[in-house]
Amino acid sequence: MSTPIKSFAALKFVGFRWHMLTFMLAMMADNIEHVISYWLLYQKFHSTELAGFAVVSHWLPFLFFSVPAGALADRFDPRRLIQIGILMFMSCSLGWAYFFITDTLEMWHAMVLLVIHGCSGVLWHTTSQLLLYEIVDTETLPSAVRLLATPATLVY
Repeated sequence: MSTPIKSFAALKFVGFRWHMLTFMLAMMADNIEHVISYWLLYQKFHSTELAGFAVVSHWLPFLFFSVPAGALADRFDPRRLIQIGILMFMSCSLGWAYFFITDTLEMWHAMVLLVIHGCSGVLWHTTSQLLLYEIVDTETLPSAVRLLATPATLVY
């Protein structure tokens, strides 16, 4: 007979609790950036093509680079890759702030920032999932995967 499944078992690990909290905060910041940048892009350019590019530049990196990002996480410290992804994300946010405040945003600036943003997401999302293997034990891993997927599902 199998052992009963404990839905929140991963929360007993302090490392997982911190990982989930910081992941949720990063996801919240990511979504706030989406709302602000997409709205201001539309207000400035009124371009449906740019809106389409924003969506494609966000999701195509996940499609093409998720497996290579996982391979990188196998070779290098996943924490470092998450830090690199978050730093890329932060640089995009600072770039948006600069261009919006100075009102110097051109369409090519927006396209570059959108691509960097998409690539940063691949690094920290994919690697965050793989880091779970180092944070929790094998028995608790399904709980950790479910719990970490919950905030990602809620915000997307």
